[in-house]
Amino acid sequence: MTQESCLPISFIWIFFFAVGAAAQTTVTTSGGSTNSLPKFSSAATVVNSAVTETDGNMSLGPVAPAASPGESGIISASGNTAALGFVRRTLTSWPQSASAGDAWFWYNPDGTARLWTYQTGDVLTAQSGNMFLGPVIPASSSGAGVFTVTGNFAAFSFARRTLTSWPQSPVAGDFWTWYNPDGTARLWTFQTGDVLKINTNGEVDLTGPIRFADGSLQTKLKPSVLRDHRGYKVHQDRRDHKDLQDRVVQALSALQ
Repeated sequence: MTQESCLPISFIWIFFFAVGAAAQTTVTTSGGSTNSLPKFSSAATVVNSAVTETDGNMSLGPVAPAASPGESGIISASGNTAALGFVRRTLTSWPQSASAGDAWFWYNPDGTARLWTYQTGDVLTAQSGNMFLGPVIPASSSGAGVFTVTGNFAAFSFARRTLTSWPQSPVAGDFWTWYNPDGTARLWTFQTGDVLKINTNGEVDLTGPIRFADGSLQTKLKPSVLRDHRGYKVHQDRRDHKDLQDRVVQALSALQ
């Protein structure tokens, strides 16, 4: 490169300054509100957005909850459709017809916290210290700490603690389920099916024998005739049945 082909340094600076000045756009604003985050309402106009930030807390919507002194990092949403949503991570674009699980939303329509998704609707509701899983919310009561499951497959299940992955062919005991199909409480497991049934009158039905703490098993009642202190006949099966009821109650109470 020869000296004649080099542009003066001063010319280069003037050229870039002129280009930068030509690329600038004059932005107008009528002013803003304290703590409001600004946004462009057009290519050259800055206005307030619906987002505010106060002492490290962010609010989206018209109502900004008051935070106690020293509290920060709180994100809240307000408005007639206020919700906090999160989309399925594997989606690369929004589907034309969203299906259940494509997006989940936490929202508060009436003082209850609800988890909602497409097609299914509300699947979880927290209300006054109680939690409801399913579409039916029982009438509220003065108590708290109740967990209720509703729906056509309503159940409360617990898996074997030693399982590290779900087996391809589950066996009895891999999974236990309490459920209520018809007004009775039933305990179910794979292969065996219902092993315990509690009726509304307190009767307990078992599919197998009862093993007591002393290791003894009782499988059925053997009828025989005895006499009580008045000399009347008393069937042994009734006495055995009463004894069996008492021992079952004691065994169930020990599990609580």
